[in-house]
Amino acid sequence: ETVQSGRNPWTDQDILYNLLSFVAAGHETTAGTLTWAIYCLCVYPGVQDKLRTEIVEAFPTASDETPTWEKVESLHYLNIFLKEVLRLYNSAITAFREAASDLVIEGVHIPQGTTISINIAAANLHPLIWGPDAREFRPERWDSMEKGDAASDPFAFESFINGPRICIGKTFATLEMKVVFIDRKSVV
Repeated sequence: ETVQSGRNPWTDQDILYNLLSFVAAGHETTAGTLTWAIYCLCVYPGVQDKLRTEIVEAFPTASDETPTWEKVESLHYLNIFLKEVLRLYNSAITAFREAASDLVIEGVHIPQGTTISINIAAANLHPLIWGPDAREFRPERWDSMEKGDAASDPFAFESFINGPRICIGKTFATLEMKVVFIDRKSVV
């Protein structure tokens, strides 16, 4: 069944399970990421100043204005700030995948059906990908990437994993975190 046929390929039960994942799994990881984000704002006052300036310029008065998706996504410094928090302080430690076919990774043969543990920090903090300052908090690194750099590869940033099994809540979680920082009556 496909959406093109006019039939929903997901059952009501499938939708319910995914919504429960959003709430259960996403709650803890989002809270953890927000904790690290606030930590970074405390430790790096220059970053806090840049972020505050961008938000105040975009939303000059603390009002009940509902931010649009476009306006939230247009906040460049907020985007790279959050990416850097997620890269350096990822709430998820590992992800498990099963090899769909025989493969070789770094010279090691992995037979089909083998469970593979993906260490997210191994990719997110690797100096060959992110440079010699890979363990430093530096949101501006996202602006200095050039096409062809190892870090510009979509599979270099593994905070939400990638491919067909990417975190189903990625877009929701990142938007949710951004909105917390935009609400000037609370955090920033």
